[in-house]
Amino acid sequence: MQRTIKRKSWAEYKRLQRQRARENMKSQPGAGRELMRTPFYEFFNEWGDRPLEWFGDVLGEKWWEFSDDRGLQPLTDHALVGEDLANASNSLGRAEVILSTLIDAAGQLSVAINEYKRREITERLAEIDEKNPLNFGDVDRLRRMLYQLNGPVRWPFSQWKVTKD
Repeated sequence: MQRTIKRKSWAEYKRLQRQRARENMKSQPGAGRELMRTPFYEFFNEWGDRPLEWFGDVLGEKWWEFSDDRGLQPLTDHALVGEDLANASNSLGRAEVILSTLIDAAGQLSVAINEYKRREITERLAEIDEKNPLNFGDVDRLRRMLYQLNGPVRWPFSQWKVTKD
């Protein structure tokens, strides 16, 4: 009786490699935190981009409750333009505006965290260059961290927008 050996396809090898990389990333949740010397809140308060409270104004009070078909009720009159308010006139429209607002807020916060980490890592690189320019291991590690911060992150969402066509 002859045994056949089933070989893995390239796609299976790649899938396993990606799974190992994801597991490796999960096992290092706070990698690089020892490099951060300035508290994030100090950086964030100096950072001049759109403040996060604007997103809270858009969402309004008790935005997470869906007990009726009411539309979005922002905290301030100038939080949303008329077109967005018209689109959020019922619970479905409200849910769609809430989703896009939360995505925008998460994107804004990710930019702030990214800029903070870049600044801190760049400062550590400068310190290493001053103190010990031959410390190639740490320099390489920090440069890999900076390179990692260049790439986007992909988070899968279910499609929620539909068109007429």
